Amino acid sequence: MTSLLSFMGIFFVIPRTILVVLYIFYRWFLNPVPSMLWQVLGFLFAPYTLLWYLAVYNWFGGGWNWWQIVVLLIAIGGDWTSATHNLKALFTKEE
Repeated sequence: MTSLLSFMGIFFVIPRTILVVLYIFYRWFLNPVPSMLWQVLGFLFAPYTLLWYLAVYNWFGGGWNWWQIVVLLIAIGGDWTSATHNLKALFTKEE
């Protein structure tokens, strides 16, 4: 059980760590994200979606093809799944 929890902890920490490294050492956030509010909201609530949005903007020049939209939907699904799981755990009682 503890190995599963540690794996899940790493799974949720890695995208935020990558975002911090990109913010400090690279200029990925300058043009694609217009305000600091969106950066903070993406960091807190949708790190996978923000990472993919930045990757498309910086690697592919901001052009969205069908496969990039599919990966974006997968990233949104991953963020949504983790958010709903956390909300369920917050509001359910253990018996």
